[in-house]
Amino acid sequence: MSKGLRQSVLRGICLVCACTPSLAQSTVDEVVRITDSVGYEIDPQERARYSILPGYEGFILARFSIRGDRYYLRITHQREGRRLAEDILLSRGQFEAYRNQIVVIDQATRDRRQKEAATEVQKEGRFRMATDAFLYGSWLYGPGATILFEMEGNRAAGVQLLTVGGSFVAALSATRDYRLGYGRSNLIRWGNYAGTLYGLGIPVFFHSGSQKAYVGSAMLCTPLGGLLAYRLSSHRHFDKGETDLISTGGLVGGLYGLIIPFLIDIDDLEEPTQDRIHVASAMLGVPAGILATTRLIRHKPINRGRAHLITLGGIVGGYYGASIVRLAGVDGDRHPRPYVWSVALGLPVGTYFAYRLTDREEYTLGRSRLISVGAYAGALFGTGVVLAAGVEEIESHIMASVLGSATGIWFTHEVTRGWGEQVGSRFELRMPAQNRVIVSLPSPAQLLSFGILTRHHPSSSECAPLELLRISF
Repeated sequence: MSKGLRQSVLRGICLVCACTPSLAQSTVDEVVRITDSVGYEIDPQERARYSILPGYEGFILARFSIRGDRYYLRITHQREGRRLAEDILLSRGQFEAYRNQIVVIDQATRDRRQKEAATEVQKEGRFRMATDAFLYGSWLYGPGATILFEMEGNRAAGVQLLTVGGSFVAALSATRDYRLGYGRSNLIRWGNYAGTLYGLGIPVFFHSGSQKAYVGSAMLCTPLGGLLAYRLSSHRHFDKGETDLISTGGLVGGLYGLIIPFLIDIDDLEEPTQDRIHVASAMLGVPAGILATTRLIRHKPINRGRAHLITLGGIVGGYYGASIVRLAGVDGDRHPRPYVWSVALGLPVGTYFAYRLTDREEYTLGRSRLISVGAYAGALFGTGVVLAAGVEEIESHIMASVLGSATGIWFTHEVTRGWGEQVGSRFELRMPAQNRVIVSLPSPAQLLSFGILTRHHPSSSECAPLELLRISF
């Protein structure tokens, strides 16, 4: 081989060796996560949902990648039986525009779903509002109109009937797009009731003996009370159990307002003065009870079932207080004030114990009502046992009713625990539904079916089906 040819071959080998590494090099792109909802790829369903990447009839998928400081969009689509991949160079602003379009649509979807769920909750309460309007037209505004305008006979009957029907129609029309929910509806209804009582009490301060004054004042103050409750409850959401206790607190405050003048002994004053003091004290007691209850239960997990039991605790506490005074031998006819004092002291004590004892379990409204019935049934049963035994002393009857009511509460509480109800801790109830653990126990129907099957004495090869426990999460 000549020297020139040998040099040419060596140059060629060197050139091939120099070019080989560059031919073996490959480019690696980082696939970018678009959003949490979409992930790394856009499929045909997501493309249609977000109205993104138009113009590709046979769209298969799309992904975003980054190479250095450059963004690329690779769209895979099908055309005339061939699968094609198209790479599009993007700026960072164009990539963020695609991402923001998806984020905005996701947020709009979440807002719409939350609004739909909230709307269903907000629709609650319309039935009670409409029926209250019907009842107010029946017993206040219908008869009140005939009294104010001194109507009689068929004309008065016709006006009353028109008022009743008109009140219902007006309530339905006014609540056509109802969005207040149970909580605010309950507060507004009790605001109406308070307005009625205030309206009936105002003429007392003016020594009015006119029936028109009482009727007209009640007709005027009723909607004012509802309007005031509407305005005062517009700043936040009120839970169902919270409003049940607030309304009960207002009622109890009014009752305390009535009994306080009696306890401080105003019998030496003239009767009209006593009436004005009682009315004024009750008027002050209603807002005081509402304010105190609102402050005490704010930010506390109280549903309707627990609120019902707290109210029951107050009633039972007042009854037990009066029973203790009677068992002590105090004559109620000659000394009524000890009884009133015992009820006034027993009510908050019973309420406090009911609040503390219901803190560790979840109570549905149905279960709480059964426990209330158990208290009354136990008191009746205990009294019945004493009467059937021929005991005539009233103290024995009272003791039997007290012990019976306590036994009835305990028995009903234990028997109704977990009867097909969904039970969870307070922490779990605050969690989203998809993250919540639900424990379901056998229902009464399942236990009855099990009892019927076991009566047939199945052999060892037969099994009576019964789901003892279900845990879902």
